[in-house]
Amino acid sequence: MPILQFSSKSHYGLQFIVHLASLKKGKTATLAEVAKKEHISRAYLEEIAALLKKRGIIGSRKGIGGGFYLKCDPRVLSAGAVIEALEGPIVDLACTTKKSICAAESGCLSKGFWRKIKKDIEISLEKVMVGSLINKRKVKNNKSKIIRQKSEMQVHPSEISQSDNFASSKIISRGKD
Repeated sequence: MPILQFSSKSHYGLQFIVHLASLKKGKTATLAEVAKKEHISRAYLEEIAALLKKRGIIGSRKGIGGGFYLKCDPRVLSAGAVIEALEGPIVDLACTTKKSICAAESGCLSKGFWRKIKKDIEISLEKVMVGSLINKRKVKNNKSKIIRQKSEMQVHPSEISQSDNFASSKIISRGKD
């Protein structure tokens, strides 16, 4: 088992937030829509949504056109804030807190190391903004679309008619001149 591991709650929570952040302004998404599109259990998504709503990261609207929405600007919402809202403190070592209760604290040689690791992880997660994850998703979706389009454009040689073959040989021979 890895020493540092993020739970599925963090993983799916970020997926949920990125989904909401990618909606057009003023739009909402139901849990059923998100669950289907993101391949997340609706029951698990309800649990995640409740935590995120309690922490003030998302809001909800009832009625026609209702659903969940992101309450803050995705350009300033960090992955670290989402994970911490779902899980609590990201790195929680007794010797890294201000009120350390370690018996070996005064002579501890590794305390500085653990504090640095904790700080580095927190800084890394705070640097990743939800807005940047939306952009990566758009790029990935565009790449997938281009690959699908290219595969649809590929033609088997048996599908080329004599006239197409003649035209392409003329183009190729002109390029050699």
